[in-house]
Amino acid sequence: MPSLINATSEATGGSPPSPAEAPRFLVVDHYKAGDRDNAIGLASALAGTGGGEIVMVRGHLRLAALTLLLNPWLRWCRRRKAAPGLGRRLWPLLFTGEAPPPDRVAAVVSTLGRGEAVGAFIAALWGVPAIHLGTPKRMDRGFFAAVVAHQGHVVAPGEIGLPIASTRLLRAGLPAPTPGDGRRRLLFLLGGDSDEIRYADDYWRDLGALIERAAGNPASSITVLTAPRTPRRVVDDLRRRLADMPVRLLVFGEPAAKDRYVREIVDADTVITTAESVSMISDAINAGKPVFILMGTQVPWSPRIASFLLQQTKQRRISLFDLHPAAPPDFPDEALIPSDHCWSVEFLAAVRGAGLFRDTSPQGPDRA
Repeated sequence: MPSLINATSEATGGSPPSPAEAPRFLVVDHYKAGDRDNAIGLASALAGTGGGEIVMVRGHLRLAALTLLLNPWLRWCRRRKAAPGLGRRLWPLLFTGEAPPPDRVAAVVSTLGRGEAVGAFIAALWGVPAIHLGTPKRMDRGFFAAVVAHQGHVVAPGEIGLPIASTRLLRAGLPAPTPGDGRRRLLFLLGGDSDEIRYADDYWRDLGALIERAAGNPASSITVLTAPRTPRRVVDDLRRRLADMPVRLLVFGEPAAKDRYVREIVDADTVITTAESVSMISDAINAGKPVFILMGTQVPWSPRIASFLLQQTKQRRISLFDLHPAAPPDFPDEALIPSDHCWSVEFLAAVRGAGLFRDTSPQGPDRA
């Protein structure tokens, strides 16, 4: 499947502009790292290999109640075609943080919550297209040239479906894998309870037993990487189980785990994850790895997670693995067809049709 990166380079003329002429893609920062990474990944794909610059906008509306006034006022500004100069003068009154640059802005990407107001404000005052991840709930839908539905959500009329999360791996780039020792490298990515999933104690006990049995296979090399939400009791249980076994346990927050996330995914032959993290699953898919999702009978699935897993299973991007003490720790890599990237030509056509690629040179026309 062709990637959006290559298609974007062709759409913007192929050769990158000089740094002084490079278009800027503004990304509204978010306090959740996963949402921030998704927005940066999408902006990176939009910028493509044409030399586009990613600029973070760190700020939010000073008072949530201001959205009641902001909607009608921004509609008026858009009709009057207000200039960025007005936006920069008003920014300190409405938002925290520094106002974004006024020139060479091609588009703005925002996501969730307070990012809606920032994205809509920049779109209206800077006169640039805005793309929003998730259905806007505070600001008028009309401020956004394109709305991308979150993975697993029903795509509403007028929205664009993105099959998997816009990955942080696209931003980091994919380094070459580290040469192995001939053993099959299995990576367990462990998350934890989220707003949509609560794992029972049985799930973690069965998962620990599965890793313990997999570590007994001399043909495999095992790495376990935890996340910020992995319960401390689970980490302590894994330390006890794996103390005398040839397993690398990388615990989030400890020095050994620092900056290892991308490297471990790239080096892995197979990735096995818990089921709640759309971002982790998407990262592994984007890296082209066979991905197995650890399922448990005592997990109350949210509709969004269940829909996301069903979609990826139908597309053969992932395989669901029954997490049970009797299940053999065998993860057949030939059973899967990993995807190239989530950025397809169809997705590119949709966002380009929304006017999200613009020529930022003074004399150039907008790209439609």
